[in-house]
Amino acid sequence: SFTADYGQIVMLMGQSGSGKPTILDLLSGLLTPQFGSIRWHLRDKRRTVPPSKSFSFVSYLPQDVRPILNLSAGEIFATSSLQNTDFHDRLDQSIGQQQLEAFHLIVRQQKPVLLLDEPTQGLDAIAITEVGQTLQDLALQGYCIIVSTHDQEFCATWGTRMMVILSGEI
Repeated sequence: SFTADYGQIVMLMGQSGSGKPTILDLLSGLLTPQFGSIRWHLRDKRRTVPPSKSFSFVSYLPQDVRPILNLSAGEIFATSSLQNTDFHDRLDQSIGQQQLEAFHLIVRQQKPVLLLDEPTQGLDAIAITEVGQTLQDLALQGYCIIVSTHDQEFCATWGTRMMVILSGEI
């Protein structure tokens, strides 16, 4: 069990296959726990909600960002909220370009909880710093940020708290 507070950047580390993405899927409501429970304590309303009802305050960046980019393009075309943007070639971008674009789309949702799975995947040093600085700024604004990553340097530089999964235990 663990808690993550608003104003923190919690770095979740562990070996491949240790369950980091599964934890984020559970926290986001994409998966239902087989046992136990998960509760979000809302900071501005003295109540708790299960992850299945978290869509209004949780943004989730999965490791494979292509579905987010496709959904985003469809939403943008449907609402015409952004103009003069060519989305036809976004899947031809490098993995790092896709990752950074999806990260910014998630952040623009302005939901107070961010769940990020390998947000620095494919990024160069400048983009990693951009992501880290953005997360730090959001934490200072009171966001709760949980990051699953293998990037130890990113954790040490930008995390306010680190949790490690070893042998199935946090």
